[in-house]
Formats: sequence, C-alpha cells, structure tokens
Amino acid sequence: MKMFNNFTKIALFSFGGIGILILAVYIMLVIVPQGEFITYDDGITVEVNNKSNQPTPNLKFTLGYSENPDFQNIGVIKPLKSEKSEKLTNNIKTANADLSLYIEYKLKNGKTKKEDLFYSPAATPQKIVAKIDITEIDKNGKIKFNYKGYDGASTIEN
Repeated sequence: MKMFNNFTKIALFSFGGIGILILAVYIMLVIVPQGEFITYDDGITVEVNNKSNQPTPNLKFTLGYSENPDFQNIGVIKPLKSEKSEKLTNNIKTANADLSLYIEYKLKNGKTKKEDLFYSPAATPQKIVAKIDITEIDKNGKIKFNYKGYDGASTIEN
C-alpha cells in the first residue's frame, strides 16, 4: 500500500511538471512575442495617428501578396486632421501565401501611391496589429510615417 502512495505521488508530480512545462512553452511561443499587442483582439487592427501639421488624404489598407496586393480590403480611413486618430478592425481571410499589409493613398498630382508596410510570415496569421504615426506630408503629398506592430509571429518597428 505504501508503494502505491509513493507511485501516485511520483505520477502526480510528473504530470504536474509536464503541465507547467507545457504552460511555460505556450507563454514563450504565443504570449511573449505579442508584447504590448497581447490586448488586441484577433484579426487585423490598424491605428493611424496624424502627427503632421496637415490633413491626410484617404488612406486605404489592404492585405495581400506579390501576385495580388489587394487580396483583402481592410478599409479606408477618411482624411484625418492634425493630431486626430482613427482605427480599423477586420477579420483576416485565409490566404495561400504569406501576407503583407499595404497602405494606398493619392498624391497631390492625382497618382496613386501604394506602399508595403510590413510582411507577415504566415499565410493566415491569427492577429496583425499596425500602429502608424504619420509624421509628415511633403509638398507632393508623400506621407512619411513610423509604425510598430505585431505581424502574426513577432513585434515589429521601423
């Protein structure tokens, strides 16, 4: 009877240790890489803060890949006045290739400018977050910005 009790204690201790190890691995692989973006919901979130001294043009955001940069329309942020912010959220569609987040807007000469903000190393990331600070809009309408975010695997910053 005493041996059974020791065996039970060893088994429970072993399974408890394995459970703690699995939890630690989960925290290291899923929670820690999200950093400050852990509080954001799954899907895609784009936050834009206009820190320039002039209004922005319409800002269109899409998820896509090289063959199809317009794979998924995330939405459009209407012109933002200086020191104003706006946020878009959407679900992420399943893709057959790694995705990138694109920003598109019109320059003052009427031409469309499309830029690849950042790459997500997963075809179907559970979460993408982009926090964009517009710092300047030059005389031709080209936008200069800084961003940070979460690309589905790790935090990013430019």
